Parts: sequence; structure tokens; C-alpha cells
Amino acid sequence: MNNYEIELKSFFLDQVSQAISDNEKNFLELKEDPSNAALVDKIFRWTHSLKGGARALGFFQLGVFNHELESVLLKIRNKELVANKITVNLLLRCNDQMRIFVNTWQKNQTDAVDCKELVDEIRLLSGFEDTVDGGKGAT
Repeated sequence: MNNYEIELKSFFLDQVSQAISDNEKNFLELKEDPSNAALVDKIFRWTHSLKGGARALGFFQLGVFNHELESVLLKIRNKELVANKITVNLLLRCNDQMRIFVNTWQKNQTDAVDCKELVDEIRLLSGFEDTVDGGKGAT
């Protein structure tokens, strides 16, 4: 990895770190107002954008993780899933997991981050029967 790529990725991680803090406020607001469709859309767009940026810069684990998170948000958006206490708590845990990704990669951009159990919970909540394969994707 050349210096430019390292700097670009570092800048991205700094921006994501700030966005994670901002998004935590959105999740807490959703907990208070679960029927706020505009807020759900805002969170969904942020997650989708983060997925694309992460993949474009080679942070594939974060991209896959956000793809899984999108499935829950899409169900909330389509009113197939209610943003109740259990759902929002899972979303907050996902936000914490993204912070773990960022903190890990700010130290070493090539480290893997284990999030298999959380991804399995996301998949169960969003209605997928299969769980994440041990060595692939967001594990």
C-alpha cells in the first residue's frame, strides 16, 4: 500500500468515526420516535453510503457488515419490522461494532475484525435463516 492510499483510507476512517457518533444520535432518536420515516430513510442512506465507500476503499468487512445492517433497516423502512426497543438496541450495537472496525483499522488497516455473532443476530432479525459462514464476509 502506498502513502497516498494509506492517507486516503485514514481520512475515510476519520470521517466514518465522526459519522458513527452522529448516527448514534439518530438511533437514539429512533428509539424515542420509531415511526419517524424520515429518520429511518436518513439512517438507511448513511448505511448505504458507508457500505459503498468502505468497499471502494478496500474495507470489505465493513461493506459486508453494512449490507447486512441495510437488510434490517430496509425491513423497518418497509414496515415489515418495527423499530422497537430490541431492534433499536441491535442497531446501537451495530453502531458500536462499526466503531470497533474503525478503531482497529486506525491502528492497522489490514486487521480482520470478528463480528460473526452480531451478523448472525442481524440475519435472524431480518428473517434470514442461514448464518454467516465462518471465514467469509463480515466475520
